Amino acid sequence: MAWTDIKVGDILLGTPIKIKEAYAIFLFDDGITGLLHRKEMPRYERRPFQECLEVGVFYKVKVIEKDEVKGEMRISLKAMTSEERRHPLPRSLPREENISFKGLENALSIWCKQELEAR
Repeated sequence: MAWTDIKVGDILLGTPIKIKEAYAIFLFDDGITGLLHRKEMPRYERRPFQECLEVGVFYKVKVIEKDEVKGEMRISLKAMTSEERRHPLPRSLPREENISFKGLENALSIWCKQELEAR
């Protein structure tokens, strides 16, 4: 999967790599990242956000916004229909030449800055 292949409305399989009180950063194939805001959780989910998701566990999410200029993507769990939730996504292993940590590399400097400011 490449950034250019992703479209609004696509269902993707990804894992949270950072979970905060109001948002989570998800990692997808080829180092692509997406932001899941707290308000994009299903309405029935009342637990604290950090208890709803687990780092390293794969979740199906729907792309709700994609900014080509900034290279950012917003995702949602509540936007998926029950039909989309039921059907499994095929998951292929990434080819070695497609493995990239670009998404993590881009986010790392932001996370470091946030952590320093929090101290």
